[in-house]
Amino acid sequence: MTVTADGACVPGPGGFATYVPPSYLPDPTLPLAVFPVPRLSAGLRLHGEYQGSGFNEPRYIARRGDGQVVQLSRLLHLVAGAIDGERDTEGISHRVSGLFGREVSEENVAYLIENKLIPLGVSVPYDQEDDEVDAPRSDLLLALKGHRVLFDERRVARIGRSLAWLHRPAVVAAVLFAAVAMDVWLFGYYGAMTPVLHVLDQPVLLLVVFALTVGSLVFHEFGHASACRYGGARPGCIGCGLFLIWPSMYTDVTDVYRIGRAGRIRTDLGGVYFNVVFMLALTGCYFLTGQPFFLSAVYLGHFEVLEQLMPAVRLDGYYILGDLAGIPDLYGKIRPIVLSMVPGRPTPPEVADLKRSARVIVTTWVCT
Repeated sequence: MTVTADGACVPGPGGFATYVPPSYLPDPTLPLAVFPVPRLSAGLRLHGEYQGSGFNEPRYIARRGDGQVVQLSRLLHLVAGAIDGERDTEGISHRVSGLFGREVSEENVAYLIENKLIPLGVSVPYDQEDDEVDAPRSDLLLALKGHRVLFDERRVARIGRSLAWLHRPAVVAAVLFAAVAMDVWLFGYYGAMTPVLHVLDQPVLLLVVFALTVGSLVFHEFGHASACRYGGARPGCIGCGLFLIWPSMYTDVTDVYRIGRAGRIRTDLGGVYFNVVFMLALTGCYFLTGQPFFLSAVYLGHFEVLEQLMPAVRLDGYYILGDLAGIPDLYGKIRPIVLSMVPGRPTPPEVADLKRSARVIVTTWVCT
């Protein structure tokens, strides 16, 4: 292109030169437009589409560095995925437009970042120097507090990989058959209270049973991690904290949201399944040694399984029910569900966006 004082010749239709008047040319004395470069918050992970969702519209899952799981629309997920700390908002708009299939302008991108991603803690404000965020968290009362990592992600991945074979269908069937035989023998013939009374007569054995119970809790968490690994997802760390006022352990299996519903339910049940495996091992130790305190730990293990299956609090039963419904945050739906049952009130959008099957499951859970 040749630029003259009178204008310029630029390629036009068919490759022929087209005259452009000088008034249409950019003023070289004016500064070029500078667009902001957004950044993701520290530790943010994008896990992709929530498979088997109970929502009418697809949802995408992101996990902040503080452990809070955030649900995003497809457009917000694409915008967050295009943020790399180097692209400005104009570059992000070009990339998102190609992936979204529709034009998304730079103004649209800037609006979504400032009014959606920053309030959610996915991105950080432009004028903030560090990448830490102080975004709101849900379920503050029933969240785990005082997190402490016991096994880092690398160690959990290694141990989970070595235990994944226990989730093969043939092995699961054999374990469940053996568990039924164990319970028939313990409760029907031997007498479950006999070993418990034996331990109560020797208080020193209470410490041994307590140690076995703690071991069962740790093994429970590796059940979640190994099931997550078996399903093709990547388990995170295993840690502990305080649930209300009680010590509790947890396993980071957020990556399981990107696999199917069956894989998530397998992961949810992996903990109590490993409790059963642990009880079978204790029963085997009893037959090898004749020490009844092993059966005391087996007896207590049944209560641990029943406790975990309660859906009222954030234990395994809560997550099993949430994955059956396809909703990762059941507590967040309590208020909208209650309001939707009030005669004469419009249905809240949080409820209207649910599939019928998911709405029935959540409503039943709230009412009971």
